[in-house]
Amino acid sequence: MNIWYLISKGSNPICRDAGRKFAESLNFKFIEINDNIKPSQCDLPDGIIVELGWVQNELQYQNLRHLCYQFLNETQVPIYARKVDDNHFIYNNTDILVRDLIKLYFKDKLISPYRHKYYGEFDPIVIPYHYDETQEVNLVPTYFKSRQKNAIFSGANDENVYPFRDYFYSHPVEALSTGIEFLKHPGYSGSHWHDKDIHMYDFVRELSNHMLMLVSNDIDDFELLKYIECAEAGCYPISKFPKFYIEDQIMKGFFESVHSRFPSDIIKKMKQIMAPEFNNDYLFQGAVLYRNYIKDTHNKELILKKYGELFG
Repeated sequence: MNIWYLISKGSNPICRDAGRKFAESLNFKFIEINDNIKPSQCDLPDGIIVELGWVQNELQYQNLRHLCYQFLNETQVPIYARKVDDNHFIYNNTDILVRDLIKLYFKDKLISPYRHKYYGEFDPIVIPYHYDETQEVNLVPTYFKSRQKNAIFSGANDENVYPFRDYFYSHPVEALSTGIEFLKHPGYSGSHWHDKDIHMYDFVRELSNHMLMLVSNDIDDFELLKYIECAEAGCYPISKFPKFYIEDQIMKGFFESVHSRFPSDIIKKMKQIMAPEFNNDYLFQGAVLYRNYIKDTHNKELILKKYGELFG
């Protein structure tokens, strides 16, 4: 199926949750929006997805709105919008324009990986992130035992959006003393990235140097990409999981054993895990079990099928 993935020019996402890397990882044709795209002069695709998360100014918004109008009125190509960011970052006029664009064209055609009512009124079509086997790190006992026995931890910090995560940033001495290692977050824009910053696929490689990964969601219980990257890296998850993970009947026992409602639960578990007598084989077995679960429920073919169903 030939699907175009349109995005405003100049976007540079930190990972494959959006932008070019997202499109290429699902074999979509990535196109930056510009004045040269004219529906009447194109070999049209089977479907179009317009990404709304990187509209940076009113000019980009107007270009996007005009292009959507053209495709919707001049062709029969199905067109959907996709949004990855959430309401907690809606503080500017540009995103208010994006909300109006959804209301105008995409009320029932908004895709998101998150189970979230956008702007308090739009329920998206939920299509999760996919497990990328091309980024999978080999997970065998001998290699796993050579990893550092600690929990790698990274992510943007905002106490209003990620209160669970903020606890560890606010208590670094306590975190480090229990085997939690911090990985600097390079920021989202790309404008201040340095050569030493770790992002995109290098992030998964860095995770795989550690036996465990500390992952947490936000206040809206989003299934962030980090849950998938943890599995790709073959890490044992020590986390606060989305509610629907814990409700999975097959994996309920496992998730209840590793799920932590409070940061204090994480600290307690890490102290137990870091004890010399703790059996590391337990961590390996948990890492394998978690990877297989994510791989089964988020495999690329399954996610592509969900997109294919939208476009007939």
